[in-house]
Amino acid sequence: MIDRLKIHVRFLKPLWMGYRSLMARLPWRWIPVSSKVFGPPKGIHASTTDYIRLAGDSTRDRTHEIAPAGSVPLPPPRSIESNPHWKFLDREHIKIPPAFVYELHDVRYWGDFSGSLIGRDDRLLGDLTTDIWESSRHRIFTQFKLPPCRHLQGTTAVLSVAEADQNYWHWTTELLPRFDALRRTGFSWDSIDWSVINHRDRPFQLDSLQQLGISLEKIVRADSSVHLECDRVLTPSLKSVSYTHLTLPTKRIV
Repeated sequence: MIDRLKIHVRFLKPLWMGYRSLMARLPWRWIPVSSKVFGPPKGIHASTTDYIRLAGDSTRDRTHEIAPAGSVPLPPPRSIESNPHWKFLDREHIKIPPAFVYELHDVRYWGDFSGSLIGRDDRLLGDLTTDIWESSRHRIFTQFKLPPCRHLQGTTAVLSVAEADQNYWHWTTELLPRFDALRRTGFSWDSIDWSVINHRDRPFQLDSLQQLGISLEKIVRADSSVHLECDRVLTPSLKSVSYTHLTLPTKRIV
C-alpha cells in the first residue's frame, strides 16, 4: 500500500526537494534565539572534525580512531560471456574511510529518521546526520519549532541509525556494530548513563539488547518527538562503521 502511494506521488519529489533547499538557505542564523527555542539550526558543519576545531570544546571534545582506512576487493563474477560487464570492471575495489568514535560535550540530539546531532554553536553535524537526501536538505531545516528539549545528565551513547527501528538488516549490520565501536574505544558500558536507540520493541531488537546485557531502563527510544540536550555524547561515525570494520557483538558488554 505504501509503495503504491509512493509511486503515485513521485511527481511531487522535485517540489519537496526544492522546498527543503529553499528552507535551508533562509538566513536562520540571524534569528536571535537558539533552535532549542525556535526555528531550525543556524547552519551545518560538513564534518565533526571541523566542528571540534571551530566551535567545539577543545579541552574535552575528542576523536578516537578505531579502524584505519582500507579497501575491499570485488572480484568480477563468473559469466558465460568472455568478459564481465563493464560495470563490474569499473568497481574492482570499495574504499572504506577510517572509523571513529566522537566524544562531544554540550550537544543536542533530535530523533527524527536516523537522528541529528546539533553542536554547541547551533549548527548541524553533517557527517553524523543522514537524510533521504543530502544533509544540506535535511528535514530539520523545515522545522519552525523542534519538540520540547529534555536534559540528559552524564554520558549518553547515541547509536541510532536510519531505519533500524523497523528493518532487521539495518539493525543487525549497522546499529549493533556501533556497540562494538564503543567497546573498541575502551569505554566501559557501566560508565554510560543513557543509550539513544531507535527501536519498536520488536522481538529481534529486544533479544539483541538482552543478549548484550543492556538495561531497557537506560535506553531512550529515538523518534521525531525526542529532542535531547546531552552533557556528554559518545557516538561512532556513520558510514564507515559497518560489518566491514567491526564485528557484531556476541556476548555481554562489560
